[in-house]
Amino acid sequence: MDRKALIKTYIKQGKEYQKMLEKVNLNGRHSAKIAVIKQKLARAERALKKVSYL
Repeated sequence: MDRKALIKTYIKQGKEYQKMLEKVNLNGRHSAKIAVIKQKLARAERALKKVSYL
């Protein structure tokens, strides 16, 4: 797989994991994990834009 496809897969799986954590986040137990995932997804989306321009 090329780099672009790997980043797209990473973003897709990260969004699915984030949705799952938000469903089970009843009393704020997973809030920190959700915040970290959002940051990682933002970095991955920026990396995808850089790869797309190459």
